[in-house]
Amino acid sequence: MSHLKQIKQFLASFVFCVFLAGASMTVSAADIPQEFSDEEIEMIEAVVMHEVGYCSRESMIAIAHVILNRVENPLFPDNVYQVLHQKGQFTAIHNYYDSQRPVTPKVRQAVSDALEMSDVTGGALYFYSPRYMSNNRELQWFQSLETTLIHEDVWYCK
Repeated sequence: MSHLKQIKQFLASFVFCVFLAGASMTVSAADIPQEFSDEEIEMIEAVVMHEVGYCSRESMIAIAHVILNRVENPLFPDNVYQVLHQKGQFTAIHNYYDSQRPVTPKVRQAVSDALEMSDVTGGALYFYSPRYMSNNRELQWFQSLETTLIHEDVWYCK
């Protein structure tokens, strides 16, 4: 077999393997192009502002990705409004309705960036900070989950 034919055969096999690997990979919410209304984006911004608005850009993006991951996960509602208003979940959604703590330009930019990039949390559906957990039972529940990222003392898990 000629050298050129061997290279072509190798490349064809390589492309086929990459195709198969890609077909079996899991896709996170941020990898799927989504269209969100201005209201949904404002709600995400309000929650991010309340949760980590004075932390790093990376933390803001991570919280936004948790929200996006939930929208795509069958365990949660399939739209931003319902995910953020689900009982006992994002109490920070009340910030959306309270003009006392306006969203900063940095938060707006971080959420905009999060909507355009791949998930940085490894598919996280939850986040918590052990230092603020006063309920041992809740802490144990979070610790029973798979940790996907730890950043600035916030644990992301699924």
